[in-house]
Amino acid sequence: MKKTQNKNIVNDASRLLDLWLPMKLKYNKGIGLSVGIIYGGELIYSKGFGLADQEKKIPATDKTCYRIASISKLFTSIAVFQLIEQGKLNIESKVTDILPWFKASTKKTDAKNITIRELLSHTSGIWRDGDTFHWTDDTWPNLTEFTESFSAKSLILENNVKFKYSNYGYAILGQIIEKITGKSYEDYINENIFKKVGLKNTTIDYSETYSNINLLASGYGKIFPDQEREKFKHYATKVYAPATGFISNVEDLTRFMGFVAQNKLISRESLKQIIREYSTTVAGEYYGFGSHVYNVRNKKIVGHSGGFPGFITECSFNEETGVGVVILSNSNELPAGGIVEGIFNTIFYLIEKNELSDKKLVKFDGIYRNRWGDSVLVTLGKKIAYFSPQDNIPLKSDSWIIQQKGSEFKFKCPGVYSVYDEPVKFETDKKTKTSAVYVGPYKHKKLNV
Repeated sequence: MKKTQNKNIVNDASRLLDLWLPMKLKYNKGIGLSVGIIYGGELIYSKGFGLADQEKKIPATDKTCYRIASISKLFTSIAVFQLIEQGKLNIESKVTDILPWFKASTKKTDAKNITIRELLSHTSGIWRDGDTFHWTDDTWPNLTEFTESFSAKSLILENNVKFKYSNYGYAILGQIIEKITGKSYEDYINENIFKKVGLKNTTIDYSETYSNINLLASGYGKIFPDQEREKFKHYATKVYAPATGFISNVEDLTRFMGFVAQNKLISRESLKQIIREYSTTVAGEYYGFGSHVYNVRNKKIVGHSGGFPGFITECSFNEETGVGVVILSNSNELPAGGIVEGIFNTIFYLIEKNELSDKKLVKFDGIYRNRWGDSVLVTLGKKIAYFSPQDNIPLKSDSWIIQQKGSEFKFKCPGVYSVYDEPVKFETDKKTKTSAVYVGPYKHKKLNV
């Protein structure tokens, strides 16, 4: 990676994100958002937008901590592969050989056939979340309640046949780690991941003694008609911590991603298994062993998303370019996954183009508004990108303002109902600052944001 190229990418990405994300947050009626981006092993962007706590008016920053939900599974998967590398566990081991209580059968399937591989890949066929109502009443089961709930009714599908997501399965992996190591899950993760990476703000579950509790964001629910928005209380996930309990921030998660990508926690061979396309989830997307897999601009993205009452998150990276993106939000309204895809798409575009942005055009960057909506204008290379702040993927619309010569510009857009190929004019005030843009016959006033 050339330093000049890196600087260009950082500058261009920062200008786009600084304009897009705060407006995106408002349009999606989110509360707060923190973002972190690494490129080539370096942290190139970290920032917070909105509020970590709406009532107390505490701003979200790159140090704000969030419930990261199912990103926890990536930590659990890495812990399992560490034990496999040490010869203490085999991926084809039967669960019941390690956990004697894991016994049940139906006419179609038997728990004795379920393997570690199937728990990691969500192909065990067992139920998603057990039979307790913890996702809606906030009362999570302890270990005894968890194990005693396992029975024939837990076996929903035959094992090794179809992808079926299971938090229960990853909770079992946590119990396997404890059984194999003779340590608590928390102690093992602290010693073999947190301390090795240097994670200072991350913990496996909520407790009132959490050292960074003053940095922990409050979580907010969806906006329903005729109902006040709910602010959720924090609580421990107990036995489900290996599946969904972790708390962290973008500083720690970007550092964690760098260690994983550079094979500092597990070998390259283990990482290849974790990020392989093992099971199809939906069209064009897959699941490996504790990681989602999909493509952006023909580049493979691996990582995990998360959903928790009041929190939507995602943490993903691309090996080829060394780009990693973390999005953490504290409301159930924000499409974290869509935003991550949009950031990857933008970074990859900038890497492909690898050109300096025209400093004379940067003055036109900003948010513009008319009665039909808001538009973001941001200079990338020799063109000005034009998109809606509501978009998940800013450059997907492929709408650009192109400089013809001097002060003449044209609007380029593939949309047949747009004003494509019509002139664009910028209006300046007495201080020569841009005050408006005319795209064809449509005037947009520049906002002060």
